[in-house]
Amino acid sequence: MTKPRHLTIGQLAKRTCSTTRTIRFYEQLGLIQAAERSSGGFRLFEESTIADVQCIQDLKLAGLSLEDVALLRKPTDWDRVTPERSATLDKAFANQQEAIRDRIRRLEELLQSLEKARQKIRGCQECSKQTDRSGCLDCLGGKDDDLPRVLGTILR
Repeated sequence: MTKPRHLTIGQLAKRTCSTTRTIRFYEQLGLIQAAERSSGGFRLFEESTIADVQCIQDLKLAGLSLEDVALLRKPTDWDRVTPERSATLDKAFANQQEAIRDRIRRLEELLQSLEKARQKIRGCQECSKQTDRSGCLDCLGGKDDDLPRVLGTILR
């Protein structure tokens, strides 16, 4: 039987698009653990740790705190999957889905606002007036209320 291949902390970081600092931090929090240490004292991780780090990244991207991730990944809590534990996990994921949908909605609004702002300021690139911000408001269509929020706050 062949010995499982181990990754150094640098290899694990590279394979998960992380930093060695992040990997060490996850290890300090108990989210992952090194399988062993090399003869030189370097941390060595099993290949399966790649999936663990990617799972942590996914849960963070979904909006969970590292504390929440630690609670979800705590092995003693999930040794026996019960209906109550499944319901808790389902509710946590449902809450995160809603938070993600809300974030996507806000990002789509921001994207539209940026596009409107770009349309408004394209004329500024060829403007012969060298004016202060209030002059720009006149050119761009008048009142702050008519401008995309991102542009209106810059020109105030």
